[in-house]
Amino acid sequence: MKRIISIFSILVLIMSAFGCSNVSSDTFAAINNNSEVKTMNENIEKNVSGLNTSKPKVYFTKNITSDSLIKIYEALSWKPEGKVGVKISTGEPPRSNYLRADLIGGLVKKVNGTIIECNTAYGGQRASTALHMQVAKDHGYTDIADVDIMDAEGDLEIPVTGGKRLTKLITGSHIKNYDSNLIL
Repeated sequence: MKRIISIFSILVLIMSAFGCSNVSSDTFAAINNNSEVKTMNENIEKNVSGLNTSKPKVYFTKNITSDSLIKIYEALSWKPEGKVGVKISTGEPPRSNYLRADLIGGLVKKVNGTIIECNTAYGGQRASTALHMQVAKDHGYTDIADVDIMDAEGDLEIPVTGGKRLTKLITGSHIKNYDSNLIL
């Protein structure tokens, strides 16, 4: 079964907090008809109801290196399946709030990942695909992996059933091209 795992690293990969959860990637399948939507919603409900709600394990390291990031990843005992998207923020110039390519490059290569991100809705240098790709290049991401701006060819709406505030998830249409997602 295809899986998506989320690895959240608060504090810009100071690696003091790592949590993960599994949600079916069928959620992100291309939506062609109502029966597919129903199947996706059933899969979401089944996976969410089966989530472990106990406190997450926290992995910590004082060494902020590419090797330390890989060791934490390996401690999760998760192996991505199929084509892997590695979701990051490529950063908004001239600020420096993004994960450095030399820090994440080893892990991205280890999972044979493609760096994925959507254009921003608020303007800036990542609001258009061409400028966004230039930012990715300037920040060194194109040197470590392919980069896919997921909404370069439009959006995909995925219905959310049982949501308290959201009725749909809007993401880049390229999400359907990935079997697993690693979110840094």
